[in-house]
Amino acid sequence: DEISKNCPNISYLDLTRCLNINGDAVPMIAELLLEYLNFYACSTLPNIAFECLGQSSRLKASQTLRFLDLCGCANLTDDGLKVLSQVLQNIEYL
Repeated sequence: DEISKNCPNISYLDLTRCLNINGDAVPMIAELLLEYLNFYACSTLPNIAFECLGQSSRLKASQTLRFLDLCGCANLTDDGLKVLSQVLQNIEYL
């Protein structure tokens, strides 16, 4: 919540190896107009976080996100990826 309040114009967010991030942070991240989002090796994120991200009506990044790295997200399932792929209209790197 602090990121969306204090950095409303942020477009690049790299959370590589951030093991303390949990599913509660994802809806707040969805409110940001990001072009680049890196969840590389965020192995503690539950699959439901990705599904919520994809289903969130607040997913502002669906229009702007070009880069999304999910490598090493051990809990990501096919269902989570499917939901994301349905809303990320301008993605260039997944």
